[in-house]
Amino acid sequence: MDQKNSEVSARSRRSKGFADRGTGLILLTLAAAWAAYAAPAAIATLVALPGDGAAQLVYAGESPTEEGWLRLLDSREAALRFADRASLRRDLGVAFFVLAETFADDATMREDLLRRAVLELETALVRSPVDPPVLALLAHAHLELTEPEPARKWLNAARSLAPFSPETALSRLTSDVRAGHKLSEHAQLRDVRTAFARDREGLARFLVNFQAGDQVLALIADEDFRYELSVALMRAREALEAEP
Repeated sequence: MDQKNSEVSARSRRSKGFADRGTGLILLTLAAAWAAYAAPAAIATLVALPGDGAAQLVYAGESPTEEGWLRLLDSREAALRFADRASLRRDLGVAFFVLAETFADDATMREDLLRRAVLELETALVRSPVDPPVLALLAHAHLELTEPEPARKWLNAARSLAPFSPETALSRLTSDVRAGHKLSEHAQLRDVRTAFARDREGLARFLVNFQAGDQVLALIADEDFRYELSVALMRAREALEAEP
């Protein structure tokens, strides 16, 4: 009887050992899988760090130094080799769009930069579809490329998610002005205010380029706001005239 109990106990210990070993193997496999996934993501984060400062400046509407631009572009492209993140693609798309609007030497370079911006922004949306600023900026990029159909598609998507965001407002205003629509006090004035609060210099430059400044000023009843916008428009005209 004692021998039988001893054999049962031995089998029980072996079974428990096998079970413990099986659990250990499962945990080890899970840990290895997590490490394989987490390691590239962690490396991508570290590789992207040198360009974070320049990216923050761009999103704040300010321009990095030439070295800062290079760090931003190089760090994002290097980080993508380890982890294809929507945030990295978005940073590149925004950077290429801003470079196209502010630093392109000629029409060909500007179009190339805008095309690259579109590519990066569309790839970002594949990975993170619910991103109203990216949707609105993608619409704006297509407008700058004189491609109204895709611009309308992305702008409608941005409107459905965030109808009154600054990015959507500026893209919507851009679309209306480019289409030659007469601006109305009830519809577009709110977009003007929103876009002005987000980027007054960019809005003023856009209105001057399309000779829509006087039309917008005529909509504004608030004297303080009209004065602020008129000053921004004057500076944008002076900057345009000073260009070689």
